[in-house]
Amino acid sequence: MGKILLYVLSIFLVILLFPKFVYSGSCTISVGSSSITIIPGQSGSVNVNGYCPFTQYCNQGGTLCGVGVLCNNPPSGWGCTANPSAVYASSISSTVTISVPSTASPGNYQISLEVRADGVADTPAYATVTVTVPSESISVSASPSSLTIYPGSSGSSSISASTNYPYSLSLSCSAPSGLSCSISGNTLYISVGSHTSPNTYYVTVNATDTTTGNSKSTTVSVYVPSESISVSSSPSSWSMLPNSQATSTITASDNYGYSLSLSVSSCPYGWTCSISPTTVSSGGSATLTVTTPPPSSISSGTYYVTVTATDTVTGNKGSTTVSIYVPPESVSVSASPSSLTLIAGQSGNSTITASDNYGYSLSLSCSAPSG
Repeated sequence: MGKILLYVLSIFLVILLFPKFVYSGSCTISVGSSSITIIPGQSGSVNVNGYCPFTQYCNQGGTLCGVGVLCNNPPSGWGCTANPSAVYASSISSTVTISVPSTASPGNYQISLEVRADGVADTPAYATVTVTVPSESISVSASPSSLTIYPGSSGSSSISASTNYPYSLSLSCSAPSGLSCSISGNTLYISVGSHTSPNTYYVTVNATDTTTGNSKSTTVSVYVPSESISVSSSPSSWSMLPNSQATSTITASDNYGYSLSLSVSSCPYGWTCSISPTTVSSGGSATLTVTTPPPSSISSGTYYVTVTATDTVTGNKGSTTVSIYVPPESVSVSASPSSLTLIAGQSGNSTITASDNYGYSLSLSCSAPSG
């Protein structure tokens, strides 16, 4: 009988002093959400409630037992912490914070959460939380997306860029040879070199996430038109006599809108040709003055004077040619009357009229037969 009492007393003392070796059961776990979405570089959280039944007996026995929440094997580089991570009680309400690194690839990741008892042999409980890391969506656009820019000029376009990630975007641009670009704020500035050939060019704008490094690009087309320089004269043809002077109005225009330098590129030998002013704005006019040499230095015929307009920015040229006709000299002489009846020993007279289309002075002389 005494042995039996001693045995019962021993069991009672073990239960009283070492309850964690005696009591056991199954813990339970519940999570507020089994799936969350977290952007790289950000964190998210879920609420976790756990309960391990036999810890209450452990604590009643004088031995401190607790319940804890653990994250099991999160992906490399990830963070996973519970707050609180453990309590000296049979139940726990904790917030688990999951941190996703900025380098994480898009996809679905499984995080195993565990509720376990400390101090008793309760069976741990597990729950899985699915973390979705979404793909970054960067959009970038330009308005306008196409520009017409003349050589030596510049244009601009407004850039709009956004991302579904809560990060800043940096804008950069690249341009082909003959063009240059820069970005200030959200405005793209494009300059075309003064000697850039006519063509359609493309400027690329990149929007880059400063945190993830992801990027997206758009292009702005730049049309560089051919230059058209127009030069005209009024009048464009006329007649001139030797040793005379005449003028013509020269009008020059340029679809690029730049100033034009005017010069006489061809003038007949011995003639004097000049133009004033020598520089006009597009659509402006100048006066061409032409002086012919004296009759001894000129022959009748058609002569040509060429005026050239040169773009002061691009160096491209346009020209016009005026034609000048120098007629042959025509001298006319007439007598009135043109016939006389005279008796021997008498005299008579006739009026002589002489003219020259050149307008020069004429000397008159006469000759008569013998008698």
